[in-house]
Amino acid sequence: MSGNDNSIPWYLLVAYAVSLVAWWVVNRVAVPCLLYQPPGATYRGNQNPIIVDPRTGDDASSNPAIIFLHGNACTADMMVPQAQILANRLHRRVYLLEYAGYGALRNRARADNFSQLLDIAAEIYRNHGSSQVIMVGQSLGAYFATRLAAVLPPQKLVLISPFYSIQLLAQDLVGLPDWLCKVALYRNEFDTAKYLRQVAPNIHVQIIHGADDRLIPVRHAELLQKIHSAGAQLIIYPHQDHNGFDFQKIAQTISE
Repeated sequence: MSGNDNSIPWYLLVAYAVSLVAWWVVNRVAVPCLLYQPPGATYRGNQNPIIVDPRTGDDASSNPAIIFLHGNACTADMMVPQAQILANRLHRRVYLLEYAGYGALRNRARADNFSQLLDIAAEIYRNHGSSQVIMVGQSLGAYFATRLAAVLPPQKLVLISPFYSIQLLAQDLVGLPDWLCKVALYRNEFDTAKYLRQVAPNIHVQIIHGADDRLIPVRHAELLQKIHSAGAQLIIYPHQDHNGFDFQKIAQTISE
């Protein structure tokens, strides 16, 4: 889903959710492929990760870093403008990680997506040091950011519009019974809560969510806040839908 419309028809949400559930059940893959090519996707080159430096003219290779993992209905190169805001405001190099099956990697097999993300993130940690890396994930990316943070503890973990679990999300969107969602999605854990429980208690966790999010209800963020052993910081943006976040505001929140 994309755009800033706060009045998404219920039948489009249901159709989207049913399509995702059907896709995941049929394909049995670790990451769902995009159901459509997002408008504006360029697929330039095969760079992964995409690196965005602050516009200072200085060498930012040794600067503190941000690892950013995007949502389902976009590609890494579509997030470059937002990454540039984070880089400029926070004076950090931003690494935009792409998923196999998406964007420049759209022809890459998706079977072992997490191990590919882990290898890239581990290399970034070696270059910058774990105490200098902020892990940021949006929507679907929040799940991967949390899973990475459970293995590679960052300086801070920032989750934007996260879902608690894909089973709970399917239940919310489609209205299916809990047991049916679990049966239909048993091969696709996508369980943010599971991995948030494994994130070290000394890691500062921020959860950012829109109060008017109709794709992933705000209750997912509220439930996740209670999971982290040290207590996560929950920030609710009023009048904010699932998409269209002001990344100037996001950067300010991260800096706090």
